[in-house]
Amino acid sequence: MASPKAAPKSPPKAPKSPPKSGKSPPGSPGKLKGAEKAKRRGRREGKKKEKEKEVEETVKSSFDCSSAIANVAENLWVSAVSGTKMGASLEATLLDNGMTAVVSTVDKPVQNENFTQLDVDTTREECAPNLHEACDFISEQIECGGSVFVHSRSGFARSEWAVLIVLGYLVKYENLPLLKAVELLTEKTKRQISPATKWRRELRDFEDEALGETSVDDDWVENEGADEVSHALSRQKLADNMNDRRLLKKKSPHK
Repeated sequence: MASPKAAPKSPPKAPKSPPKSGKSPPGSPGKLKGAEKAKRRGRREGKKKEKEKEVEETVKSSFDCSSAIANVAENLWVSAVSGTKMGASLEATLLDNGMTAVVSTVDKPVQNENFTQLDVDTTREECAPNLHEACDFISEQIECGGSVFVHSRSGFARSEWAVLIVLGYLVKYENLPLLKAVELLTEKTKRQISPATKWRRELRDFEDEALGETSVDDDWVENEGADEVSHALSRQKLADNMNDRRLLKKKSPHK
């Protein structure tokens, strides 16, 4: 009797492959491609930063000086618009225009080593001491060959102290009658210039002291009557300067 055949043995199983880690071994094509991509990405980011820096420098150098500052007398400039903070753009504009000194009327002035600076104490109730000090400072700087910027955060026309100081300088050192100085500033800044009522009496006394006479009367000091006419004339001159007749339609704030 034949013995039963033994069952054939199963072939040995192939060893299991190691689990995939998702990372290419060093030196593999995938690893090299990833490194190259990282380099390209780094180069792109570097070029982007360089481009942003170039744009920033271009903005600084091409800042529209006529829209930021206004020349109101020889070597004397003022803030032409509101919001002129003493930052990089304004500093570049001042340096490009040859500014060497700053008279600051802002509440918290920022010191800048590029300029000789006078900070005006705008908390005083009387303006005469500050007015003489600021006017003398401006004159000294200009006589030494410099140019002066009167800095005001709210824009020149809306800054009581900036208007006061520049009017004082024009009266004391340019020998302009006070009313003529007001008209000149209106023309130069293309803004309606009107000294604050609280300073008008001191301004008249300042003019009388500097010129030996005054060009304003009690109505102007009290901001009545004559001032209304002055505003109307200023608005007419302003409209003519700006070639914008629409300004004439705006009613005087005193009516």
